[in-house]
Amino acid sequence: KNEFPIDAARRELLEETGLNSKYLVDLKIEHSFLDRWDRNIIEQSFVVIVPHNEKVKLSPEHAEFKWVNSKEINQTSYKFQTNYESFLSALKYLDQCSWKISY
Repeated sequence: KNEFPIDAARRELLEETGLNSKYLVDLKIEHSFLDRWDRNIIEQSFVVIVPHNEKVKLSPEHAEFKWVNSKEINQTSYKFQTNYESFLSALKYLDQCSWKISY
């Protein structure tokens, strides 16, 4: 699709989780890699804030999810190092917010 990354992230969020949030922030982080078909993929990172009681409705492409405390997450929680780096950037962003949330 010919859409801006932030719009694609918002669409994917809704399609894959049923969540629709106006608090979606582009972290301005990009990671490039080759997929299994040798196509160059550029992955961008976003942070989304949703109410704690929001209902998640997974799409058929996902089997399960769980909410976890950020303190429970470490490098071994991720298959790819770049995903962990994006997670750390999201925490840094949230720490700098002028309003506080618990994560």
